[in-house]
Amino acid sequence: SHVNILTGRYPTEHGVRDNAGFRVPKETPTLATLLKAHGFRTAAFVSAFVLDSRFGLDRGFDIYDDRVEGGQGRGAFAMPERAAPATVAAAARWIEAAGAQPWFVFLHLYEPHAPYEPPEPFASRFRNAPYRGEVAAADAALGQLLRTLTEGQARRPTLVVLTSDHGEGLGEHGEETHGIFAYESTLRVPLVLYAAGLLRPRVVAQPVRHVDIVPTVLDLLDLDPPAPLDGRSLLPLAAGRPLPAVDSYFEALSASLDRGWAPLHGIVSGPFKYIDLPIPEIYDLEQDPKEQTDLAGRQAADRDRLGARLSAIRAADQGATRTTREDSATLERLRALGYAAAVGASARAHYGRADDPKTLIALDRRETEILRLF
Repeated sequence: SHVNILTGRYPTEHGVRDNAGFRVPKETPTLATLLKAHGFRTAAFVSAFVLDSRFGLDRGFDIYDDRVEGGQGRGAFAMPERAAPATVAAAARWIEAAGAQPWFVFLHLYEPHAPYEPPEPFASRFRNAPYRGEVAAADAALGQLLRTLTEGQARRPTLVVLTSDHGEGLGEHGEETHGIFAYESTLRVPLVLYAAGLLRPRVVAQPVRHVDIVPTVLDLLDLDPPAPLDGRSLLPLAAGRPLPAVDSYFEALSASLDRGWAPLHGIVSGPFKYIDLPIPEIYDLEQDPKEQTDLAGRQAADRDRLGARLSAIRAADQGATRTTREDSATLERLRALGYAAAVGASARAHYGRADDPKTLIALDRRETEILRLF
């Protein structure tokens, strides 16, 4: 998701399909490389090893601060992460010293993320809802920086883009965290654009995508995007002018790459969402936003139509084969963060109902509970 956010391209184009075994291609332009070429100072401040510079997102950044080792570890299955206040403080110091030159900052917080252990006072305030406690902690950490950017004296106009790489299942459809399924509980995330004097307050209901962020930023700066991009500028939508409907592609391949389960690909086209699995699913998101009624068994024509549109998007897909063999230390750190459970599962030509994540999700819940008890 972070590569989608910073390139404006789908995984079928940039090729990064999981946290382990993939690198951002050196020839793929990113928002950092594009803005640096136009005279911007660039810096990134990240809070967890999944965005370590070794994975290739550091290109184009003058500073790529991925120092997370100072955080507090939480046991054998949890690596240190940098707490939000520390990451925000590092970014704020850099911004303060940036001077008059235009600047771009990529700021990544790891909260909210399992295991949910918010700091005080949020731990007490959200004793029975620790996930919400981590959301509140991240919000509080960002507060001072955003106030400085938006309310400080003599501040230049600053565009703020706020989003998340994923949501959390929190038990919906049997998924405790994220990465196995691609239901709306993990796909539908916030996207906030703020630019005083340029964007008026507005709530937009039309679905948009992470790949739309790069072309939107470039459009606001009156810069041409590198062609072709999978995303499009959202400035017309932000101004109150609806955009033509466009299909939205999604995938969840970690369980396939790591455990040998069936790969998940899908598309949202109009109100319909199609999930391509051995047990296919179709949902009408307008009438059934919580995806409780699967229409695949009764709407064969829609299944065929959506399947064809999905195939068109994936026509140039080179597949999800890992391109880099990670060393043991990297794999251990990713496993400790909850990723790469059993790296090295082989792809198969055919997957059946027994390989469908819906059939196997109970194993994921058991694993989550085992780690929690440990």
